Amino acid sequence: MNGAVHVFTVAGEEVFKATLQGVATREGPGGTPVVADFDGDGRLEIGVAGATAFNLLDPDCRGTPNPATCAAMTTNGVLWATPVTGTGVERTGASAFDFDGDGRAEVVAGDRCFSRIYDGRTGEVLYSRARTSCTWYEHPVVADTDGDSRAELVTTSNPNCGSTCPAIDPQFAGLACVDDTDCPSRSAAPMACVRDQASDARGLCRCHADADCGDGLVCADHGSPAGHVCLAAHGTTALAGVQVLRDALDRWTTARPIWNQDAYSVTNIDDDGGVPRTSAWLRNWTAPGLNSFRANAHASAASTAARPDLTVKQAKVTCDPAAPTVSAEVCNRGSAQVAAGVPVSVYAQTTPTQIRCQGQTSAPLAPGACTTVSCAWIGPSGDGAIVVDDRGDGRGIARECREDNNVLAVHVGCAGPPG
Repeated sequence: MNGAVHVFTVAGEEVFKATLQGVATREGPGGTPVVADFDGDGRLEIGVAGATAFNLLDPDCRGTPNPATCAAMTTNGVLWATPVTGTGVERTGASAFDFDGDGRAEVVAGDRCFSRIYDGRTGEVLYSRARTSCTWYEHPVVADTDGDSRAELVTTSNPNCGSTCPAIDPQFAGLACVDDTDCPSRSAAPMACVRDQASDARGLCRCHADADCGDGLVCADHGSPAGHVCLAAHGTTALAGVQVLRDALDRWTTARPIWNQDAYSVTNIDDDGGVPRTSAWLRNWTAPGLNSFRANAHASAASTAARPDLTVKQAKVTCDPAAPTVSAEVCNRGSAQVAAGVPVSVYAQTTPTQIRCQGQTSAPLAPGACTTVSCAWIGPSGDGAIVVDDRGDGRGIARECREDNNVLAVHVGCAGPPG
């Protein structure tokens, strides 16, 4: 309403008001709101997009602010506001989801050039991918779109407004990491997780080439102490259509498989698409953990802490005149599915740094499931070690509940090729 957000009781009493930053009222009063607990204090906050800034509003940040939950110590009700790329249109919405299962929802919003995931407490951009949009009435949604037990992010693009976008997202500091396993290299040179200070909870993945970073990212120096990091890039060609995005390491938690409407709340639709009868409808704001609006939920409360546990159950060696084949039965003994592409390395046990061969899983591996990975042993026969979730540099791509049970000894006793 006139560039401000008002909260009223059912009796019509105004209990909160905050003026939005980055709003040009001639173009509209701001986008549609998203409501969730973004800072983990057990109370709700409100996210609203403006023409040039996204706002996170918190009743704790007015009058005498609560220093425990309002770190910025503002008094105008705005916990944080971060710049966005726009030209005055401010009708676009946002959604929310707790991607890492820490009890705090992240903000998911898109401007004219990028779709982003924001840390709900600070406004830091945790994830960014290019898009092209007029920022009309659309907003991104989060759901398990492919049945892999993990959340995906669905965004849309259209080229109708002829927006000019920066080559690199100026709001994204780079691909974040907790440790080196969060930085899977796609080239020969390993990546590393670099922190500005040892006390920092997160660092940035230092890269060597664009190939290290994956689709939609480029390796460049953005002024970070880490040097070259993976940054979100936008090409010169406008994008159009629907994009379904996933975390390359499948670290995002589980999500419901459905998002049925713009004004979404969890209890207004069943998982199978059925609409609850009015007499059986559970009001979203009265259900524990579901007092939210335009926010999706995890598939189950227990699944937020679920992780895979990769092991090698057994191995088989097949002798061949050209080269022996080592086949490893890789199993997931954990409680969460792991994506396809888990690397398996076979080392010479007497020379641990020498790799004899490598392979990877070809399909997602559900809890309790096993699959066979094979590779051709290179070099003289002898003792070896099969290591699952190992890229050949001692690092993997999966965040497991156990990391100490990934190795199985193997002996290759085949005669060498005829001389």
